[in-house]
Amino acid sequence: MNIPNGLPDQKISEDFLPTGRQDGGSGSFTGSRVEACEPNVQIYHQEGSQSEPSTSQLFGTLLGRVYAYQVQETIGKAFSDSDTSAATRMISTYGVELLSKCKCPFRFSDKLYPGISPFALACRSGNLDIVKSLFLDTWQLNQSFDCINGTNGRTPLMLAAMFGHVDVVRQLLEWKADPQIVDQEGASVDHILCACNSIPVAREIKFLLKKYREENGLPQYSLIDDLDRRLRIARDRSSCRTQ
Repeated sequence: MNIPNGLPDQKISEDFLPTGRQDGGSGSFTGSRVEACEPNVQIYHQEGSQSEPSTSQLFGTLLGRVYAYQVQETIGKAFSDSDTSAATRMISTYGVELLSKCKCPFRFSDKLYPGISPFALACRSGNLDIVKSLFLDTWQLNQSFDCINGTNGRTPLMLAAMFGHVDVVRQLLEWKADPQIVDQEGASVDHILCACNSIPVAREIKFLLKKYREENGLPQYSLIDDLDRRLRIARDRSSCRTQ
């Protein structure tokens, strides 16, 4: 994989790098002690100007935006790959602090995350060493990410559980990731892991979630309507491997 040597000298529009906060919804759970509080950070920005920009300025800005997107696509590929060599080089090139604030596009099948963090991608891929390398603070744990033509509002914990990465789930809970968050469809991490994993893996992750809730005084997950559970799992099972 061709890894750029560094970020471009030209300043990049904030459209390509995050400045805002994303909160995890509380859903039907209560009693959560964990808050999502991403810092309001601007990594690069364009200087404001009241005068009409010249053609050269417009062309330079366009090149900067295109290059910014290419860099972010490269980041997305690196941190979603089971081979961690590219991700390791990215960390060395850009540094953990900058990467923790970056969001990049990630494509799979016919779906697209328009902006997802390297940390969340590492959780999705099950790269525990990379997950540990990218972790700086608790605000990273409960960010939620939207997926075009997919399910919106899934957290790193949900993504790790979806793909059966028990060690990553265990580590995220040790860092106090919030298992009470639900996605936009109202599905919790419990719904997702039941739909997407074998029975032994699902049981192992469910044990970790139950233990965490007991130790932190959180309500345990319970199924109000078993029919709704069966319908949700049947629906999710058909798509979870592509998300």
